[in-house]
Amino acid sequence: MTKTATVVGATSNQGAAVIDALKKHGGYKFRGLTRRPESDAAAALKKQDVEVVRADVNDYASLVSAFAGSHFIFGVTNFFELFATSEDADKAMDTEIQQGKNLANAAEATPTLEHYVWSNLPGASVKSGGKIKVPHYDSKDISAGKYVLVGNFDPSKINYPTIGDIRKNLVPFVEAILDKPEMKKGAMVVASIGTFNVVDMLRKLVRARGKDFEFIETSSETYYKLFPLWAEEGSLSNQAWTDAKYPMVLPDELGVDTGSIASLDDSLDALEI
Repeated sequence: MTKTATVVGATSNQGAAVIDALKKHGGYKFRGLTRRPESDAAAALKKQDVEVVRADVNDYASLVSAFAGSHFIFGVTNFFELFATSEDADKAMDTEIQQGKNLANAAEATPTLEHYVWSNLPGASVKSGGKIKVPHYDSKDISAGKYVLVGNFDPSKINYPTIGDIRKNLVPFVEAILDKPEMKKGAMVVASIGTFNVVDMLRKLVRARGKDFEFIETSSETYYKLFPLWAEEGSLSNQAWTDAKYPMVLPDELGVDTGSIASLDDSLDALEI
C-alpha cells in the first residue's frame, strides 16, 4: 500500500528536503501544504506529482482536513517571519507556540498517522533552569567591500551546530529517522553536520566570497540600538548555546549516511547572500 506523506511548508527548503528524503525511502505519495497554492513554487510541486493543498498553521481546522489519511507528517513553523511582521519577540513567540499546538493537535487527530516529525529547537528557558530565554528557541555586507560582524560578544567563544546546506543535508536525517521506529517516541534529533566556531564559519564564508571580514565589539546598549529586537534575539541565542545543556539524539546514534552530506565549505559556497 502506498502511504501518504504530508509536508507542511512544502515550498520551503526544509519541505523540499523532506520530500526528497521520502522519495528516496519509497512507498509514499505526497501532499504539500502551503498558504499559497497559486504560487510558482506550488506549481513546481504539482509538476513533481505532489498534491498541493491550501492550509494555514494558524487554522487548526484547515490542518485537520489537510492531514486526513496521512501516515507521515512533517511540521514546521517560521518564527522569524512572525518576528519581522510583528517586531515583537513575545508576540511572535506566543503565535508560534500556538501554531505548534495546532500542528501537534491536528496530527493527534489523524488516526492513520505513523510518523510525526517536527522541525524545532530546544527550549532554552527550560534547559537552562530559567536563566535564559530565547524567543525563537522557546516557542552585513557593507560598501567597504568586506563583511562586518557587530556584536556585544566574543565570537571566538561562540560555537554553533549547523545543518549547512539544508536543501541537501536534511535529507539523510529524515531518512535515518524513518528507519528507526524508536524515533516515534518524541526524541529530539540534532540535524547538524558539526559544531563550528563563529569566527571559523565567517572566515570560510568570506574566503568563498573573495572578501574579508571584521568584527566590531560594542556595548549591549549600542548593539541593541543598532539592530532593534534582532540583536537581543541573537545575544540570547549565543548565550543559550554557551550555557544551556540539551539532551539530544546525535547523528552518529541515528546512523546518518554522511556520504551524501555537503560539507560546510560546500554549503557556504552555495549560499546566496
